[in-house]
Amino acid sequence: MISGRNALSSIEQALADLRREENDVKGRLQAATERLAAVQAEQTDAYQDLARFRLDDHAGKALRGRLDTSAKRARQLLAERKDVVAEITARREKVETDLEKLAQLRTDRTKALEAAGEKLDAASAEAENVLADNEAWQKQHAIVEAAAKVIGEAERKAETAESDRKEKGAPYEADPLFMYLWERGYGTSRYKAGNIARMLDAWVAGLVRYQDARPNYAMLTEIPKRLREHVEKMKEKAQGELAKLKALEKDALERVGGAGLDVQMAKLRTEIHAFDKRFGELNGELDRLRAEEDRVASGEDETFNAAVAALGDSLKDDDTRRLWKEAKQTPSPEDERILERIEKTYDDMHDCDMVIETARKDLRRISRRRDELTEVAQDFRRRRYDDYGSNFADDAIIGSVLGEFLRGGMSGRDYWSRIERGHRHAPRRGPIGGGFPGIPGGGGPWGGGGGGGDFGGGGGDGFSTGDTF
Repeated sequence: MISGRNALSSIEQALADLRREENDVKGRLQAATERLAAVQAEQTDAYQDLARFRLDDHAGKALRGRLDTSAKRARQLLAERKDVVAEITARREKVETDLEKLAQLRTDRTKALEAAGEKLDAASAEAENVLADNEAWQKQHAIVEAAAKVIGEAERKAETAESDRKEKGAPYEADPLFMYLWERGYGTSRYKAGNIARMLDAWVAGLVRYQDARPNYAMLTEIPKRLREHVEKMKEKAQGELAKLKALEKDALERVGGAGLDVQMAKLRTEIHAFDKRFGELNGELDRLRAEEDRVASGEDETFNAAVAALGDSLKDDDTRRLWKEAKQTPSPEDERILERIEKTYDDMHDCDMVIETARKDLRRISRRRDELTEVAQDFRRRRYDDYGSNFADDAIIGSVLGEFLRGGMSGRDYWSRIERGHRHAPRRGPIGGGFPGIPGGGGPWGGGGGGGDFGGGGGDGFSTGDTF
């Protein structure tokens, strides 16, 4: 068996590993795109040298000028682009660091919540033993228990009357003439109408035998209302008796050292809720930065395209192609060395293209895994699967099953389904003597009970941990 807190910690560690792997691939992709541009610049330099050897002063100077201008422009754009890349990377690393810090802070709070919950359970057990021999508590408990039973019976009567009202009242409500007179208050002191209207209404009443039907319908509608009012009055009275019982239980809990634990747990849950809200904000920011960084690393940004276009255009004009053709046909020793440099740049560009293609595939695969696992972690926190008492019977959920997901053997949705099926929640100690569900607030004095779903504690408005993210 593994606790929900440890399971989430393992998932977050796997997520951090995926981010590092993703960053490594992205670095390889970035290096390959930069190398591709650098090789193209080297090719431009080689063509300038070739022009210097093979063309006369006028023609060579003109071509070299065009090539030199293109190379300088491309290098300037690439230098500016490096600054942009560095800035995006720094922002992304800052968000990732903040996420890791936030995860640690949240883990600290869940550990504290677990410790407080264990203390509260122990104190509750001791308080229960103390109250077992307390005559005042026994008497008050019997009063509240009896009130809860009476309320339960009254609730059933009210529900039966409401059901009868719906079923037996349907024929009346289906008659538009009867309902017309009923809604006008015909036959009661609230009926107001002129002489002609009264005459017509009396005629309608005779048609539908309204005077015979009205008392029956009035009883159908009035009985459920009065029974419901009676139930609410009984609940209000029972709440006063329940408050007395809770006061005795709270006093017993405080005397055995359990004072303030429920408040402490509620505060911890409020802090955890605030952390979860911040997780969502940071993950959204990280997604935006990664999308921008991926575009730049893949060489799909405008600056990179402009640099490559500047180099490519300069090498595609007629003078450059003619220069290459003539050098291949009648090479001199100097030409051959330059031609070898140019041919090597073509081989290097091919190698860069291969690295870029592979890195892009790897990046898509890892990014997809990372996105899916991020969603799993968010759902895990949202469902409070790391709350006190939450656990998983099968350790494989963070072992072989997690490993299978990371290898691509199952989707994120399938992995989450395995998590849901494996989740268990240890029963928490309930109120002494049992709860009183019929009475508002009758769940017992031991506040902050852990549940598998949303737990108590409000949102994070105004909450501050002293850390800035």
